[in-house]
Amino acid sequence: MKRAPVDPRDVIIRQRRSGGFVLATNISPVHIQYATFEEALANAGRVADDHDVHVWYADDQQPPVQLEQHLLARVWAEYCELPGLGLTDVQARRLWGVDADTCATLLDVLVRARLLTRGIDGRYRRFAADAVASGARMAKAASPAPAPLFAGGVERRRHL
Repeated sequence: MKRAPVDPRDVIIRQRRSGGFVLATNISPVHIQYATFEEALANAGRVADDHDVHVWYADDQQPPVQLEQHLLARVWAEYCELPGLGLTDVQARRLWGVDADTCATLLDVLVRARLLTRGIDGRYRRFAADAVASGARMAKAASPAPAPLFAGGVERRRHL
């Protein structure tokens, strides 16, 4: 991930103020809208692979950042699969096997996209309102049925 001039053919992901994300290039007036970050990132990655261009994330506050979409998708998937995950930058570097600059850029993009937040303890966690932005939902495990107290008409007693 790097900060450099954007090629006009490169794909840019931008967050919409009204929610969702937009894919665009600097030379095309066409903007494709997506409800979730995952959809935008996946489609940006396909376009980049098909046309041999790069993927960038841009917002109004800071310059665009070139993304390694496969690595960013992996990082975000970890946070979606483990909603309570809270990592420091050192833990994140070790978990994903990346250098400090790459890790900082990954986490910065997810914070800028309002998918992660950095707490006062220095840990990066999912942003509270990210379910709307990302479409991510926790899986709900089915609870097992309670065991019957009586089986076959014979009372079972537990001895302590």
